[in-house]
Amino acid sequence: IAPGFIASPMTDVLNDTQRETILKGIPAGRLGTGDEIAAAAVYLSSDEAAYVTGQTLHVNGGMAMVLPRLIRSSPRTRGPSPLGDVVEFVGVSRLS
Repeated sequence: IAPGFIASPMTDVLNDTQRETILKGIPAGRLGTGDEIAAAAVYLSSDEAAYVTGQTLHVNGGMAMVLPRLIRSSPRTRGPSPLGDVVEFVGVSRLS
């Protein structure tokens, strides 16, 4: 399970600018919840997922769809990115 930004003590310390920047990069427009991550874990441990193997389940409000594009255009690579500071904040510098 690959969670996106989840409402938690970690995200509670973000300032308003950081939070707004993160939310702009999440198509769902909000942070996830611990319950949503738990639901993914319940699914993966259920009989319904018995044939699911070797997969990463992204639970991130669609952020995985837009993050590679934003990183490719980040200040560290080729130009401005609305998530440039957030990319630095989470320590992501390159996706393959």
